[in-house]
Amino acid sequence: EALNEKAERFAKCTEQICCSLIDETLTSNVAQLAEDVLEDELERIHKFIKRWRDVVAIRRQLKRQMRSFPAAPCCVDPRFKLRALAPSAPAPPSMADLARGLVNLGNGGVLAVSSTRLLKMRHGAIHQMRVHSFYQQLLEETAWKPLDLPALAMENIPNLTDRIFWKALLLLPSDHEREASLADRVLSDWLMVKLGGDAESEEQTDGSLKTLCVSNSLQESGQRIYKVHVTVKASRGPLTEAVLSGAEECCELHGTRAIIMLLPALADMELGQEDQDVPLLSALLQLKQLQQINSWNCPLPLVVLVPWHRGAADARRVEEALLLHTLLEEELISDYMLVFIPDSTSDLQGSKQLTQAIRWLLGRSPPPPPLSCKTLVQLIEASLSQEFCPRVYSNRQNRAAARLPGQDAAPVVQLYNAVLAHVAHGVSSQDLCALSWPPAEFSQPETREFVPHLGWNSAQQLSWLQEVILSLQLPEWEEIPAADSWSDLCSFIFRYAAEIPTSRHSQPLLMSRLENLLERVRLKAQRTQPPISSITAENIDLEVQSVCAAYRQIPWDDVVLIFIDHKLKDWQPSGPPPCQDAVTEDGEILVYFPTGSLDGFKPPAEWTQAVEKTHTEKQQQERDGATQAPCAPLPAPSLKRKLVNSWVEAPKEPMLHLDITHTPTAEELLAHRVLQSLEEEKAESKRSLEQLQRWLDGDPLDHLSTPLFIPSSTLLSSPTTRKVAPSGRTKGSAATMQKPELDERVDGPSWSKPPPVPLARRLKDLERQIVAGREEELACRLKLSGLLSIVDD
Repeated sequence: EALNEKAERFAKCTEQICCSLIDETLTSNVAQLAEDVLEDELERIHKFIKRWRDVVAIRRQLKRQMRSFPAAPCCVDPRFKLRALAPSAPAPPSMADLARGLVNLGNGGVLAVSSTRLLKMRHGAIHQMRVHSFYQQLLEETAWKPLDLPALAMENIPNLTDRIFWKALLLLPSDHEREASLADRVLSDWLMVKLGGDAESEEQTDGSLKTLCVSNSLQESGQRIYKVHVTVKASRGPLTEAVLSGAEECCELHGTRAIIMLLPALADMELGQEDQDVPLLSALLQLKQLQQINSWNCPLPLVVLVPWHRGAADARRVEEALLLHTLLEEELISDYMLVFIPDSTSDLQGSKQLTQAIRWLLGRSPPPPPLSCKTLVQLIEASLSQEFCPRVYSNRQNRAAARLPGQDAAPVVQLYNAVLAHVAHGVSSQDLCALSWPPAEFSQPETREFVPHLGWNSAQQLSWLQEVILSLQLPEWEEIPAADSWSDLCSFIFRYAAEIPTSRHSQPLLMSRLENLLERVRLKAQRTQPPISSITAENIDLEVQSVCAAYRQIPWDDVVLIFIDHKLKDWQPSGPPPCQDAVTEDGEILVYFPTGSLDGFKPPAEWTQAVEKTHTEKQQQERDGATQAPCAPLPAPSLKRKLVNSWVEAPKEPMLHLDITHTPTAEELLAHRVLQSLEEEKAESKRSLEQLQRWLDGDPLDHLSTPLFIPSSTLLSSPTTRKVAPSGRTKGSAATMQKPELDERVDGPSWSKPPPVPLARRLKDLERQIVAGREEELACRLKLSGLLSIVDD
């Protein structure tokens, strides 16, 4: 308890001491504050009293002067009898009156002084000054704030696309005119800042071009997002010759969609003086230089900013001085608008007028040319897949359905060459040279898909593209002469193949594919002919018929497609493109062409006639099939009839007497056929080994490095045309319809039913082919293992 009492007393004493200290401190502070306030008020009152005494002294002096001047009537009071004019204020002011804000002026009365009202007036004046200062600062910032060009472009450009491009050219007065007038200097700097320029950048020299801004931004409108690309180019004064030629060579003005011109401010003098026409002549020279370059393919809208306005005569004067109507007729500009702006930036009128002018330009800017971009490989593949392959395949189906022989090679070659010529003309038209696209500021390696490189439409690049595409064409297919033997027919095909430029490694591959195809055709034609038992005129006729049947069964369109496939795979450009920017990192060549320019292809007259001939033969075949009996043989091709007629209708001469007393038996004929088959197999094996040796002598993988334009599956694979068996066909013979796709394509429509082949012979042929294939595979493996061991060593 004692401790608690002691603690309570200690706390109570501490509280009393703290309260006393606080009271003393507050009392002293309040007294000091009151003394300070009273001193300030006394000083202020003493100032007013001193000022009043000075005024009274001056009045007295003036009064004495007026008394001494006789012409000035006044009230003379030498004895100071008038109390109002006599000094009556007490010398020591009363402190009680001063504390109440009153000043005793004696005979002048009592003056009430309020320091609070004076302080309020002072604070009001300071507030007004601050408000005015902030307003002027905000006004200046708003007046010099750059325009939101991407948003304006999205709002005012008609027919928006996913990517919006807009480039403007700003024509400013020269440095000489800027130095002569403060308004020109201010307006030039203001206009550059409003269009995205940097106020702290280096001063632009006279007669030069400068990029003010390059903007790439995303703008949202509704539920769509647009990619807006805006750039502004500035020209100060007339361009020099070096800058003019450099701008034309480097395509600095390509892609320009609007022109903005600022006229210099004119002095206030009478209209018609020569000094006032010099700035207008300088502006006219700038427009004439643009007309000399003329790097855009369509007229552009023009806005002329005039920093002075004294009436309607000024507009006519500007139009006449700048020859605006002449520029309209010459299609340098599409339209123009004169905007009279104030010669200072003290308000927002100039900014509003400039915004309206930019909106007007955006609404009348020509759209960029719609271009499509593809690699050269994609372009050739797409064009052939769209214009060539469907026509060839449709014609093949129609002829197969009508049981007609394959289409001749000449129309197919003409169609292929015509497609390539159409593509070459579309991507290398001279009209592309006149396109003013793209803006150089947006042509970057990472934007090649939607912005072409600067030299894409140069004359050298277009000429190179045309030469490269036309180099893929095949030689003209000449009419096949009358062939008396199978070797003559093959030699003609091989001579045509030799005319196609190929490399030393790919030539054997082309010949091997042709030999394989022709050998299949020959063997099939032999199987369809009866065995030769004697050498007579009839046997010679049968041999000629065999050649004609083989010619009829040759799939000429497949032959041409082999040439095309080989030509595209073996293609190598004659040299690098003139513009290296056209080559991508992976080695592809980019090709740009107007969208839709490759549409509207018209096949050549030879192909149209071939299709009409197919239709006519199909109708004739249908009429003949309706009038003839179901089992009646179909007529032979015209080539066969011609050869047969040449043998039969020859002058009747005595027949050659040949010794045909010995007639071979069936066993002898079988042995002869077996020997003949062995000889053919030996020849085929020797040919394969020679071809393999030729590949091994050179670089075996060189042909794989050639560009693969169109894969074989694109050109040579087509749905198999199924043949409808006649009604009288037996179930046993129906099994012979299942053949490989290539054989079915090579055989083509059959005109006559071949005799059935014995099953034992077919099994022997199959076994022989399997053994030969295994031997060839073993030889290839041994040779390749030897080569790999050499490489490892």
